[in-house]
Amino acid sequence: MNNVVDVLQHIIPYPFWARYIAPYQSWFEAQPPFIRFALVVIVLALAAILFMYALLIITRLHYHWKQHRETQFRQKAEALIIEHVMLHPDIETRSPEQITLPDGIFRQALRLQRRWQKQVLIDVMMYYHKNFAGKTAQVLRRLYIQLRLDKLSYRKLRSWRWNRKIQGLHELAEMQLQVPEVTMLELTTSRNRVLRMEAQAAYIRLSKNEPFKFFDHLTGRLLPWEQLFLFEVITHTQGLTIPSFSRWLHYSENTDLKLFCLKLIVHFNQFNAIPAVMKLLEHRDAQVRAAAIDALGQLEAVDAEDQLVQLYVDQPITCQVAILRALGHIRSGRYLHFLREEFLRSQDYAVRKEAARALIAHGDEELIQSLLQHAPEERKRTLEHCLDPLIKY
Repeated sequence: MNNVVDVLQHIIPYPFWARYIAPYQSWFEAQPPFIRFALVVIVLALAAILFMYALLIITRLHYHWKQHRETQFRQKAEALIIEHVMLHPDIETRSPEQITLPDGIFRQALRLQRRWQKQVLIDVMMYYHKNFAGKTAQVLRRLYIQLRLDKLSYRKLRSWRWNRKIQGLHELAEMQLQVPEVTMLELTTSRNRVLRMEAQAAYIRLSKNEPFKFFDHLTGRLLPWEQLFLFEVITHTQGLTIPSFSRWLHYSENTDLKLFCLKLIVHFNQFNAIPAVMKLLEHRDAQVRAAAIDALGQLEAVDAEDQLVQLYVDQPITCQVAILRALGHIRSGRYLHFLREEFLRSQDYAVRKEAARALIAHGDEELIQSLLQHAPEERKRTLEHCLDPLIKY
């Protein structure tokens, strides 16, 4: 314990020690060892608590100071954009390329010397660019380039931090600036799932020639929520060149990509892809076969109907249900007898219910009434369940 006191004497300034601690040193040394140990622990704990409170207060004050500083800067930037861009006297009469932008006023008023100032201005410009279209958006884009804010966004792509890379991608994609294809393709295969997904979305938005080229290099999983995100990007990107997604049904070995392409084929009504979809009926994965069957049904591929019925017996339940659902979409009427037999014969409720829905979709009222009168009670309840318009599932 004496060693501890010696260490504290070297650490604590002598005037403080002599005035506040030395008077109690003899009393402290007279205490039993365990009391002295407990007192040291208490003092250290109190010191640690005071230090943490001080650190917390300083951190909070610094945070609020930064917020106040950025808010004031943001208000000044918004006022300049409104005055010199949106209310520009030539905004309605001249093309965006002919409008003279007062970038010097922005540099002088905002003093864009520090990184945080540039970042706040980028955020403000992105907000207005996203919410305005036409000439205003194009003029904002020109101002963004003239102020050399694009240089900061490009530098973020070279950062070792994945969130900075995502931020750079968002900014360049919003301002519709090109990114080197090699850099983009490298990011679309990143191990970081979030970065990879954002890079794929940016590639679709920015690539002018082959926005889906990264599909050729996709080897990892494409999870359902990633598919949903990409689907939103694809369907909401203006002027996007939509390819024939059947090419990836032929050449890609990625099961998730095949499933995603099937959804896109259905959404964009790519009827020329029906032959490629039919080839997937022989795929080794039952999930892919079921998705292909559903796609053929939604595309109302009458030519596939015979093959679907021939495959029915050898398929698992999920594929059988998909075949019955597809027949209900196609509605050619050639397999009403087959649907009726499956409805009456099958012991599986999912199969029986899908057969009933397919029969109802054909609209043969006479057949439906006959089944309601003569079918076994259990089958009749299933049919009544499917006929109820208030029951969706």
